Amino acid sequence: MQNCPKCGRRIGVDWAAMVQILACGLLYCVFIVATRQAPASDWRVAGLLAYLLSVVATMWRWLVRRKERIEVLQLD
Repeated sequence: MQNCPKCGRRIGVDWAAMVQILACGLLYCVFIVATRQAPASDWRVAGLLAYLLSVVATMWRWLVRRKERIEVLQLD
């Protein structure tokens, strides 16, 4: 936990970053660990899920940062 230097607001866990790490780990499993014995369609679905998870986490992170920026600008 961190405190904002300007307003003193507590900044909690960055859940969007955690979701991005999970998505990257899943993509690693899909592209590196997956063997040819497994059905390709299962791994394609997992890869698509990981990609969509990464996009959602990026948008979520962008919205949180935008909201924080607006709050900081209102303090000035």
